[in-house]
Amino acid sequence: MIEHAIEANGPEGLTGEKVREALFAEPITTEETHGFLPTLSFTPEAPFPLKGLQVNVGSVRDGKIVVDATGAAIPNVEKW
Repeated sequence: MIEHAIEANGPEGLTGEKVREALFAEPITTEETHGFLPTLSFTPEAPFPLKGLQVNVGSVRDGKIVVDATGAAIPNVEKW
C-alpha cells in the first residue's frame, strides 16, 4: 500500500493520510504479498478484513522467499 501511495503522490507527497487513502483506493494483490495473502480490499467501515482469512507460510532460503505451506486458516478472534 505504501508503493500505491508513492505511485499516486510521489515520494515527496507521502503522508500517513495518503497511505490510508491508497489502502482504500485499490486492493493489495496476492502478488504484492509474494503469495502469502489473498488479494485484500479494505474500506473505511472495515479497515481490516474480518472473514475468510488465510495465509501462506514461508521462509527465506538462499535469499529467496519460498512458500512452505498454503491456505493456513487464520482463526477468528472474538472482540473483547
